[in-house]
Formats: sequence, C-alpha cells, structure tokens
Amino acid sequence: MRRYLVIVLMLAAACTEEDVSRLYVICGQSNAVGGASVVDLADPAMDDTYPAVQIHRYVGVASDDPFVWTETALASLAPRGTKHGFELSLGRGLDAKYGAGRVVILQVAVSGTSISDWLTTGTVLAEQATNLNAQLVAYVAAEESAGASRLEGVVWSQGNGDVNAQATAEAYASRLRLLGAGLRASLPGRDFRFVYDQLPDGVAGTYTSTVRSQQATVSEDPGYTMIKTDSLKLRDSDHYDSLSFVELGYAFAEAL
Repeated sequence: MRRYLVIVLMLAAACTEEDVSRLYVICGQSNAVGGASVVDLADPAMDDTYPAVQIHRYVGVASDDPFVWTETALASLAPRGTKHGFELSLGRGLDAKYGAGRVVILQVAVSGTSISDWLTTGTVLAEQATNLNAQLVAYVAAEESAGASRLEGVVWSQGNGDVNAQATAEAYASRLRLLGAGLRASLPGRDFRFVYDQLPDGVAGTYTSTVRSQQATVSEDPGYTMIKTDSLKLRDSDHYDSLSFVELGYAFAEAL
C-alpha cells in the first residue's frame, strides 16, 4: 500500500510539473520595448500571431509625466501594432526548444531608463506608487499566480542610458550585479537564468566602450550570460534594426 501511494504521489508531481508554463521576462529600456517596423521583417511569418506562445506587455516612456503603463493583456505572440522587438524570435526560439505550448513572455520595459532606475533603490516615476524594480517583481509574481507559470529566465536589454557620463558608465558592472542579485533576493525559490546583450559598439555616447567593457566583466560571473552584438546592425544611433532584433531574439532563446 505504501509503495502504491508513493507511485501515485510521484505521478501527480510529474503531471503538475507538466502543467506549469515557463515564464520569461524581458526588461530594460527602448530596445527591450522594441521599435523596429514590421514592414522590415524579412520573414513574413514573424508578422503573424503565434498561439503557442503567450505574451503580456507593460511598456512605457520614462519622460512621460504622468507616467502611464501601456498594458497589452496576455495574448498570442505577435508584433506590438506596427512595431516589434526581439520578443518575436525569442518566443519562437523558446517554443522550439521547450515546446508543448508552455512558454509565456512578460515584457516590462520603459524607454529612456538607466540601469539605476531598475535597482531596488531606484527612483519612483511620476504617478507611481513603487519604483520599477518593485513593480517588475509584482508583475512577475502576479503572472506566475494567474497563469500557473514559473520564472525561468530574465532577459535584460539596456545600457544606452548610461553612456553619456563617466560615473554611470564606470558603475555599470556593479549595478548590473546589484540588479541580478536584487531580483533573486526578491523572487526567492526561482532558479532563473539572467541573460543580457552587450551594448552595440555603434551606439552613440562618449562612454559606450566603457559600458561594453563593464558588461563583459560581468559575463565572467556565475549566473550571468552575455550575448555579443558585434554582428548586429542599428537602425539609428541607439536601436537595433529589424533583422538584428530577430537574430538577437534567437540568440537569447539559445542562451536560455
């Protein structure tokens, strides 16, 4: 009888595990929001909905006063209107990797933010009750609870907001470590991966090379994975073009 009970419990645990979706979070500034035109997508299929992957979006612009989150409820993976970022290929890559319709993406990104805005000590944007870090943690917890999902990975895309001052550029490595450690402390029990893209060399800024160097330093730490961006192209002085977003998303999916 005892052996039978143990087998039943093991089967129940296995079924529960299969029912839990894998949650991946995109956060950062404008490249995490995405802004390339869907017209430039080389693969027309990327412009279609993708029911196997669900996505819930909270995006905004830091300079807006009052600041308002633009929320897109959980829906099939598709471009954000006429714009897109790396989420399209990230979702498809993760689905190909894990399958069974078990991938959920939560996009919490704000254009124009620095890395310090996302720390536990970050400033509170206009009309908000909490800072971006606390809000991000709250959105993750709510998504896990509502969708029976478990956080498996955090994708960070930011750096442009820290290239114009020596102090912020030189503090990037320490702040990136603080960001990762803070999220792990605020979300205990989740064994998630933390991946990020190295700031492209073509980004305009006096201290772009410093931020890139700082990011490379953190990539040597356990728990952090950096995606090199030397082969990617920009559509302006700050943002990836459509083809690069697609390539980057697949690279993130492989790292996760």
